[in-house]
Amino acid sequence: MDPYSAQSSPTLRDPISFAISSPSPIRSFDIQAVLERKMVSSDGSDSSQTAPVDAQSPTDEGFFDLQPPAPKANRVKVEDARLLSAEHLNFILGDQSLFQKFSTFLNRFHAHMVPTLIRYLEMRKAVKAIELANAIAKQIRWPSHTDYCKFSRVQAGAVDIRFEDYAARELLLLRTEALPAFVTHALLEVVSDCVAKDIMGQAIPVVKDLVGNLAEVFCLTDPSVHDNPIIFASEEFHRTTQYGTSYAINRNCRFLQGPGTDKNTVLRLSRAITLGRECNEVLLNYRRDGTPFINLLMSAPLYDDRGKLKYFIGAQIDVTGLIEHGMGIESFRALLQKEQESEERNCTPRYEETQQSKNAKETLDRLRELSTMFSQEEAEVVKGNSRCDDDMDSCSIRSVVPTSNRTRGPTRRIIGAEELPGDGLNLSKLNFLNNPDAGNTLPGAYQHYLLVRPDPSLQIIFVSPSLRLPGILRTHLFSKLGGPAQTINALQDAFRDGASVTAKVLWLPKNERGRSAAEKPRWIRCTPLLGSDDRVGVWMIILVPVETQVRPFGRMENAIAILQDGVAWYQHRSIESKPFKVGCGRDYGIVRRRVSTKHQALGNKFREAGGECGLQHQFNGISVQTKELRLTPSQRIVIFPATVEDVSKAVLFGVASKLEVVTVGGRHSAAGTSSREGGICIDLGKMRNVTVDAEKKTATAQGGCRWIDVDSELAKVGLATVGGTVNDTGIGGLTLGGGYGWLTGTYGLVIDNLIEVEVVLVDGSVVKASEFENSDLFWGIRGAGINFGIVTSFTYQAYEQGPVWAGQLVFTKEQIIPVFHIANHLLATSNGRSTMFTAFAAPPPAHQPVVLVVVFFNGSEEEGNDFFEPLISLGPLVNTTASMPYENVNTLVGQALEPGFRRLMKGSSTLQPLDPELAEELARDYEEFITRFPDANLTLVLFEYYPVRKIMDVPQAATAFANRGTTVGLTFIPGWTKEEFDIPCRDWAREMSKKTKDYRLKSLEHTRVDENTQVCVGEYSNHDGLGDGPEVIYGLNYPRLVELKKRFDPENFFGNGRNSIIQKPR
Repeated sequence: MDPYSAQSSPTLRDPISFAISSPSPIRSFDIQAVLERKMVSSDGSDSSQTAPVDAQSPTDEGFFDLQPPAPKANRVKVEDARLLSAEHLNFILGDQSLFQKFSTFLNRFHAHMVPTLIRYLEMRKAVKAIELANAIAKQIRWPSHTDYCKFSRVQAGAVDIRFEDYAARELLLLRTEALPAFVTHALLEVVSDCVAKDIMGQAIPVVKDLVGNLAEVFCLTDPSVHDNPIIFASEEFHRTTQYGTSYAINRNCRFLQGPGTDKNTVLRLSRAITLGRECNEVLLNYRRDGTPFINLLMSAPLYDDRGKLKYFIGAQIDVTGLIEHGMGIESFRALLQKEQESEERNCTPRYEETQQSKNAKETLDRLRELSTMFSQEEAEVVKGNSRCDDDMDSCSIRSVVPTSNRTRGPTRRIIGAEELPGDGLNLSKLNFLNNPDAGNTLPGAYQHYLLVRPDPSLQIIFVSPSLRLPGILRTHLFSKLGGPAQTINALQDAFRDGASVTAKVLWLPKNERGRSAAEKPRWIRCTPLLGSDDRVGVWMIILVPVETQVRPFGRMENAIAILQDGVAWYQHRSIESKPFKVGCGRDYGIVRRRVSTKHQALGNKFREAGGECGLQHQFNGISVQTKELRLTPSQRIVIFPATVEDVSKAVLFGVASKLEVVTVGGRHSAAGTSSREGGICIDLGKMRNVTVDAEKKTATAQGGCRWIDVDSELAKVGLATVGGTVNDTGIGGLTLGGGYGWLTGTYGLVIDNLIEVEVVLVDGSVVKASEFENSDLFWGIRGAGINFGIVTSFTYQAYEQGPVWAGQLVFTKEQIIPVFHIANHLLATSNGRSTMFTAFAAPPPAHQPVVLVVVFFNGSEEEGNDFFEPLISLGPLVNTTASMPYENVNTLVGQALEPGFRRLMKGSSTLQPLDPELAEELARDYEEFITRFPDANLTLVLFEYYPVRKIMDVPQAATAFANRGTTVGLTFIPGWTKEEFDIPCRDWAREMSKKTKDYRLKSLEHTRVDENTQVCVGEYSNHDGLGDGPEVIYGLNYPRLVELKKRFDPENFFGNGRNSIIQKPR
């Protein structure tokens, strides 16, 4: 009898709808799709053509039914529906490995859905407990048949209808938002790899047959016109959709939609277009003949050189074959396989089971399902208190938990843990588990693209964010391409004829024709997009890096050096591990070196403890931001922790080995605090999770994050926090040293918006620090944080944030005096919503000195133009100002700091207002320097104008940061390529830093300033200064810091660089 056939209360519902092993079928499920699979014989032939007809009566109507295979169109609709169904989601949640990947994805890309997932899991656990209770009750042996009839239908428990409805609502949220994002992300991983291999001629035939035309199906839409119609499209777009130019052009893409197209997906696309953001979605579309296909749509906004949204480029790929065969989505493939195995088992004759054995099996099944949901603590309680003993005789009471379950190890699920390694889909030539960060943008081959005007202009008109460098727009395409004359001529012919073409060329980002390190070999695929007149309106060009065999002196991607048997093993996903005697670093090149006996022993020892270690470089204070320069560094051990527990073990290992430890957060420190001769480097690069609480308006980020991680996650919920002005900067070092950002004028320094930190101390303990817990430590962390431990987590206050107005203005060097006069005026009249940088630069290709001004206003375009009107009225050579999302602002300064050359940053400051004559003198020094050393024409002199009212509202002694004053920050940033100029460049930066420092100290003697400015140290500890000691860097806060250091790090284990409270001999 079915124990669930009756309900004990009209307000309670049976919990069977929550079952994992037997999820309810979705409404649109077509049983013919299942029948079709069952009709396929083992040799691949259709059994419906060869199998004997079942013996039926001639009068039976079914006798004349030949049962043809289900139409393919129906099957496509079914698979698309199942892909985003509750059945698929429950299957993922019921598999430990798939759940780990799903939860990791959510924590990285959709953190706001993590609480929903946790609630739903706890609800399922509660329901499973009730199901177990009912199964046990069903198994009870009653003393008489009368009692059995009386009690066998009674349930031990039932689910309240309100509880079930709430769980259904949580499930709906996960199914309509989290699952589509996860599926899209998985497909993007596969398709991006397919695109790259297809362009390079390395496509796998079996996969190519499953994926539609790659890097050829494009359409361009115009959001400024009503309904955002298509204005240009490639020929493959028309072939794929079967709609010609006369129908498709000047229409919105919704003509591809039809029955079964998910409305939530359409709404997400519409929202992204309205907000001007990139969007990737999987949706069901229809060709003109009514044939459905599953479309992987990738849409990206195109901005002009003023930052104004002009168009959207859409890339469409038919992934129907991948979905039908379960390829690319591991969870869906496993679901289809499980279904097939279940059908085969149902077709296999089995011995009839007794009702008692069925009840016992059901009980064990329910217990097994419940046990997989236990946390570690719950599992230990069950194990420690069970009444089982393997040595008991058969008469003893035994646990109903199978031995396999009792010994299978921990079942705890950790939301946001590091993704488990997997075997993928056994297609070794495809990268099915690529970088998870790729899910937010057009991935792989679509990370780098250009849009070019048709022949004869061939000017670059739009570029992808990865190629958005100063001076690239409006330039001729062939000024960026190099290679054999035959290749260039053939490309020119193809553009002239309007024919699609694929070629291997040299990419010249700086218009350099000579062979240099700047040249990058690339594969390009050029596709013409046609208008309603069937003429080429624009070219879409995809760039793909050329895969080259990695050599000991080559570029490393996703590689580490593992110390083993005296040899550093170079490991890379794309090739087998081969032993090289090399040292490698996260930001640097590879150098052929032997591993010292001491480091070999230490590395083996740490590896035996389960750690991951490698070798890294140190360059005596010179930061080299490239992996291609061949330099000879000293060697040390590098540890890459994935959790805070790993960091704790690494610290204890360093203490036991008596080696010095330095820490690398998101990036290496400009002040050299993450570099040290010898010792151990703890690199937090694997710890990049960000969790946003939209209700509390907070963001919690791990120590390896960069500001781009924090900005992008907060932007998803309309929030922002005070962060760095370059989004590729690591959050850790910038925060611990004080931290300035675009929103500083409104909310203060980064440390003024820091709520809580998680710190690993020298004894390996992990503590929280805030205003309410370990407040002394929290005081020291904010300004001198590197001295007390390793901060593995930061929690920031966030604020509601809308679009801002920002951009770059370029003036001639003759306009220096009026520019700085106006800058002083704007700073003095600012209400805190504005920020401005001025800089001396010599941008390519002319490398002539100019005054570069970056302006920011936290408000509308009208307000920004009005506030900065005095500056704009000077008539800049270039004006790129525009309204833009806040997260885009952090790319403006970073464009001038592109990697690929040697860098040094020396900091200083001067009083407000900055003397324009001092600026003019520094400009002359700058021009003389780059004239004397042309290799250093990438040098910058930066002036940072932050409104200081919010900074000054915080007393100088309220935090360890002692640089709160009415000053303008100066940074001298020489940039060069040749090692022979290391010393001249370093000396020039020191000379300029000392010159401006002396000027500030002299100004203080005859200028009346406020008390805060009088005791302000005038140095930003995150910049490399003049070798001043900690007494100068921390000013009046130094004595308290010394006492704090004695409490938390008495042996000065965390003491490195100019920011160390207690200096070590170097």
